[in-house]
Amino acid sequence: MSRRVRARQAKPIAWALDNWLRSKGLKERVDRQRVLLRWEQVVGALTASHAKAVRVEGATLIVQTDSPSWSHTLTMMKSELLACLREFAQNVNDIRFLVGDEPPARNSFRRRPRR
Repeated sequence: MSRRVRARQAKPIAWALDNWLRSKGLKERVDRQRVLLRWEQVVGALTASHAKAVRVEGATLIVQTDSPSWSHTLTMMKSELLACLREFAQNVNDIRFLVGDEPPARNSFRRRPRR
């Protein structure tokens, strides 16, 4: 087969989409969403009913759990969870587990100025 014929062969749509996302600067955002969407697949339905992936901040996945015991259990499994998550996106390097209904806003630990 000549070079010219090989160059004309079709590329997989995933390759084309990946290149387009990268050229528009959207690849990282899509990877972050992919992690959130695949959370149940990684941890299973039972665990996903008690722990919800809510957002990615930098390279950290924020997971909201419904009790301290779930946070503790998942913390013990953190390295295994990260290994599974890296199949979908390489940009997640850590997981932080929060207990409660509403995750705190970014930088909620900062002190407010006194009046």
